[in-house]
Amino acid sequence: MDQLDAHRTVDAPEPAAASAGTVRHPCGRSGGGRPADRGRNVPVTSERPFDPGLQPERTLLAWQRTVLSLTAFVAVGVRLTAPDRGAVAVATGLVGLALAIAAYLGVSVRYRRAHAALTRSASLPPSGAWPLPALAGSTVMLGLLAVLYLAAGP
Repeated sequence: MDQLDAHRTVDAPEPAAASAGTVRHPCGRSGGGRPADRGRNVPVTSERPFDPGLQPERTLLAWQRTVLSLTAFVAVGVRLTAPDRGAVAVATGLVGLALAIAAYLGVSVRYRRAHAALTRSASLPPSGAWPLPALAGSTVMLGLLAVLYLAAGP
């Protein structure tokens, strides 16, 4: 039994030296025998301001997911409201789908321009915010389809 000091604490034992060249995990497993230093010299800063494919692609993927889910919900809304409301539901759904597709095309073009400018190390071209109103308009059309569905009643 270890002796406690005046503050009822004990110094932690010194960790055993890990085997040379391997990475040890806190739970005691070895890191698959990977060397701790792979011999790569990774600079802290880079001359180029662009990290290829990370931020612009993540942004594009987020927009794609948003537009895809909105398009799916508009299609479901048309499917649910078309039997009762007919042409009004179909027209509302087509406008919603057109606005969602316009938003998708807008962000795709913006991604291509930004990616091309960043790989050339040029300044970013000015990009309009028109995909946002297109997405908002498509969301409004989805809301209108929901209102039409609720107004139809059981």
